[in-house]
Amino acid sequence: MLTVRCRLTKNFENCLHEMLRNLHDNASNNVVFCVTSCKASNYGPGDTYGVLATFCARQPKLRDLELSRGNVFCFENETVRYLAEVTLDRTQRASVQISWEKSAETARRLLALAVKVKPHSVIETLSLNNARRAIVALVQPLVQTAKCVAVNVDELKQAKTKVAFSPSKDLSGGRVEIELRRFRFVQRSYSATVCTSSACRTVDKNGVVYERVCHDHCRWSPTIRMCRKFNIHGACRHCGCSYRQHVWSTCVPEVTYEKLVLNMSEIEQRKNRSMDEVTTLVDTCAKLTTFLNENSFFDTLGDLISDGIQREMDGVGECPDEKRTRVIHEGLERFLVAYQECMATVGAGKYSPNDVHEMIHELFTLPINGAELKNGVDIVQTSTDVAVKRRRKVFDMHFRLFSTT
Repeated sequence: MLTVRCRLTKNFENCLHEMLRNLHDNASNNVVFCVTSCKASNYGPGDTYGVLATFCARQPKLRDLELSRGNVFCFENETVRYLAEVTLDRTQRASVQISWEKSAETARRLLALAVKVKPHSVIETLSLNNARRAIVALVQPLVQTAKCVAVNVDELKQAKTKVAFSPSKDLSGGRVEIELRRFRFVQRSYSATVCTSSACRTVDKNGVVYERVCHDHCRWSPTIRMCRKFNIHGACRHCGCSYRQHVWSTCVPEVTYEKLVLNMSEIEQRKNRSMDEVTTLVDTCAKLTTFLNENSFFDTLGDLISDGIQREMDGVGECPDEKRTRVIHEGLERFLVAYQECMATVGAGKYSPNDVHEMIHELFTLPINGAELKNGVDIVQTSTDVAVKRRRKVFDMHFRLFSTT
């Protein structure tokens, strides 16, 4: 049930998006709108009807919803206050009584609909939100994995050439020592609002570094726009960039390296396995995005995976002269192209929330990169949960019973 006012401002539309985004799309038949302060419009929706019609027309999964007395309920919300004051001003009684009767009749229709309508399966909405949470937590580790694979495959190719054509071996038996890139996430001691704009980020051989912390010890909020570091126009008071270029950060990636000693066949085998794992990542990511698109009213977050890869590409693309960053950029570009091609061919498939968790679990079992993916997702989710708990407020409610005589 959504209570609406009569102007479809951007903020109001975003509020509707945020509420509906958390629902499974099979709740679309159960959506009703409650319009308040309707006395001036003769207890009808008035101008609000056009606002609702415009909003629904913009949403593919609400486009066929016909607005009528069956799903739009109008109330005069000042009736109770008038009733409380009627003992002081009895001249209001006639007007208040009409408002009360109209609102009471509307309330009866609303309750009758609630009894008659087929209940929405709440478990599907809970499963959808759990799946979305898992997908959101996967994005950062996925980007780091794609970068590691790009660098490591390049190192393996160079090592293969070195073993094949170098007359002197680093080690006996045609084996060579290779330094391969790994990553891990480290939880921040506090959550922070971080700027990701080109003016505030830096790039080194390991990729993009988001150094500009605009608000340290920032307490978690449902949307980044609610951070108090942004002014009424959405500009950051610290760096001047838009809130859309900021992210809420609870952990940071760290790059590490491990040294392996491999022969020619082992090098070729590891290279092929790494590329096969990328194919699995691309296919799974396309299915995860398809799941969100099919089961949500809409996703205001957009294509999280594509956006995450593109943001990293834009950053490393600023240092084309650095060989390592060129390798990372080319690897991310190949990943993004393959992902977009897979999105175009994966087709509609009714994936369930259980399928989503099974697909993500399959990524965690990949022999080379699975453990790091799992550790990254665990750290992202854990750090987010800790920040949310810090934000949570607990109120002690005391009730007192009054007796009247």
